[in-house]
Amino acid sequence: PQCLALRGGSSTIPKEHRLFVSNLPASLKEDDLKKAFAQFGKLTECKILIDMETGQSRRMGYVAFASAKSAMEAVEEMDEEELCAASICTKIKVAEAKPPKQTW
Repeated sequence: PQCLALRGGSSTIPKEHRLFVSNLPASLKEDDLKKAFAQFGKLTECKILIDMETGQSRRMGYVAFASAKSAMEAVEEMDEEELCAASICTKIKVAEAKPPKQTW
């Protein structure tokens, strides 16, 4: 999954309704990320990115919702909120998903 979230209630969430979530606590698990965002609606995707070399969290991930309304509510409520795991809390960033840049 690839995503970024909206700021300021913009209505430009793509039809996939995906959000990028960054600055996650390193010990946060996908189930914890799901629980944090499921309150806004049905999730269709949830992924924390893992560094291929170290096997450690890259402290960012993606969530996707079944509806744009749920995605927008999640951005409005979760951007700049604290998320905690293993007694460590961080202020997360949520942004709208952007298509990957073409390099060719």
